[in-house]
Amino acid sequence: MRHKLFKQNKHIRLKRRKIIIKASITVGLVVFFVVAAVWGSYSENIRVSHIYVEGNDVVPDKEIKSLVDEQINGKYFYIIPKNNIFFYPKNNIKNKILKTFKRVYYVKINIADLTSIVVTVKERRPYALWCGESIPNDNITSKDRCYFIDDKGFLFAKSPTFSDNVYFTVYGDVTGAKSGDLLGGVFLNEERLKKFIRLKDLLEKEGIKTSKLVQKENNDFEFYISPSGVLIFNESQDMKKLLRNLVSAIDVKKSEGKDINKNLEYIDARFNNKVIFKFTP
Repeated sequence: MRHKLFKQNKHIRLKRRKIIIKASITVGLVVFFVVAAVWGSYSENIRVSHIYVEGNDVVPDKEIKSLVDEQINGKYFYIIPKNNIFFYPKNNIKNKILKTFKRVYYVKINIADLTSIVVTVKERRPYALWCGESIPNDNITSKDRCYFIDDKGFLFAKSPTFSDNVYFTVYGDVTGAKSGDLLGGVFLNEERLKKFIRLKDLLEKEGIKTSKLVQKENNDFEFYISPSGVLIFNESQDMKKLLRNLVSAIDVKKSEGKDINKNLEYIDARFNNKVIFKFTP
């Protein structure tokens, strides 16, 4: 009986020893491969040393490259270099570019080779100038307070000084901007602004050119007509119906010998089936 127990205990000890040896070998291999991977990550053959930028027109190459360099500088956990081509912080770079350069709305990063990456960006195009919540009483806009907006109403850059009428100008509320910094804010919103853009384009097809859009109280808006006059309307109106009523009313005025391009003070189109004209004497 004792002999049998001795053999069983010996068998258990041998089995445990084999398990320990296998575990030790496994741990040793893991450590080896980890050390090899860390050591290999320092190879200059797989570290980002060239950054190429494409798609940008306004934001300088060197500013984007400098930002990327900052993001790939340093190490993960003080061990693995961030500029390793297999571990570089791709998403962090994208987010940082979008946050830093408001003009950029799209970023894509590709690996060109084991030491190079290509940063492709797309920039916002100016649609109009936002120049304040309302037109100054003296009707003189301080150009240093104007910002470029795209066709979604996004304020992405301060504008330089332009001569009059170079860009369509809008006035009204901006939301989503940080206190003291209007960059990144939005005039109206994409859906609302596009509705007014469509109306503006339709007016121009009818020969009515506009230079400004001004947000007023109670969802009223004003289009400033070139060379003179203001079109008053409400955002809640059906824009197609508004346009039809306006064109019909202008035709009636023309038949009466009135020219809206001369001495027009305003056109009030806020009523369902009535358009009111006022001309200066």
